[in-house]
Amino acid sequence: GLYNFDHFSIEYFGDTDVARQVLRGGAYDYNREFSATGYSIGYESPALSDGRLRKAHLATDAPQAAQGFVFNLQNPLFEDRRVRQALAMLWDFEWSNRQMMRNLYIRQQSFFSNTDLAARKLPDEAELKILEPLRGQIPDEVFSKVFEAPKTDGSGVIRDKQLQALELLEQAGWKPDGDQLVNAQGKPLSFTFLTSQNGLDRLLLPYKRTLKQIGIDLNIRRIDSSQYVNRLMSRDYDMIITGYPVTTSPGSELVNYFGSSSANDPGANNYMVLKDPAVDSLINGLIRADTQADMLHYAHALDRVLQWNYYWIPNYYPPGSSTVWWNRFGIPNVQASNDEAIESWWQVSSTPLTNEQMTAELIKRGQSGGAH
Repeated sequence: GLYNFDHFSIEYFGDTDVARQVLRGGAYDYNREFSATGYSIGYESPALSDGRLRKAHLATDAPQAAQGFVFNLQNPLFEDRRVRQALAMLWDFEWSNRQMMRNLYIRQQSFFSNTDLAARKLPDEAELKILEPLRGQIPDEVFSKVFEAPKTDGSGVIRDKQLQALELLEQAGWKPDGDQLVNAQGKPLSFTFLTSQNGLDRLLLPYKRTLKQIGIDLNIRRIDSSQYVNRLMSRDYDMIITGYPVTTSPGSELVNYFGSSSANDPGANNYMVLKDPAVDSLINGLIRADTQADMLHYAHALDRVLQWNYYWIPNYYPPGSSTVWWNRFGIPNVQASNDEAIESWWQVSSTPLTNEQMTAELIKRGQSGGAH
């Protein structure tokens, strides 16, 4: 039932809009879509209405990469957890998702999203045995609360969050001075978001406006890719957007992302410049775990400590692989939930069929599948 095609041809496009239009023209069969707007409305056509063109979210149970805005922790501005927590409160995901991403995405809550490794319940007895020796080194909330990313009503008005953030910032030593927040030395609360991506401004500009309303200056600086790589390697930035691949069996790669030994390694991906002995201890325990249960307990503990320290502002992930294809393939009735599994599809027709035609053809052949 696998590897049913004799030949795969892969087309590369430098422009995703062009790729979308070429697919709609029938020049190729299958596209993985990464734009919420593109997926939602970019394929509207009679072919989509009658089923000749299909779209669906496949692989809904696949692990999702952890993506977020990360703080450079070697910047003294971000040393205080209350500052990081306050800044995390003020990114309005719900409004951005509704206004710009058609409510397609799911808020990131974990560094192991969409897997059993994510800490989504209170720690059990076995996990508490791991965490208890770290008490005093890790946030108290780790022991008693399940982390939830700050949530708004999506209206774009987050005055309640701004007031909470101001209270946290005042506790951390930041006071209003005119239209700015300043510390005891009179230095304003200001930082720069470094990026090389086109299109990120639409997520950052509303955040910049929200911060400015309570006296925080966010500067957005876009540079070319080569400069950006050099700045990453030298850890020369305040905040960036980054992602971490997620697997169901994590191991020593976690040192590369979160370990103290990789914080200032130019070739490593510890872009938080995180040097936390508690995190190191949990990573080492996870790597040494010799049973599935132990691995899960250490992963949950690590997730909690990373979550509650507010080392990042968690972003979002899709509800699966946003996929569009021409309806000329049979698809198993029971599909893989963690992979698109195209190798399990098979050709039914050389030309796209409507839903009714596909059903009739499969019945005639005595085959099941095809519907999704």
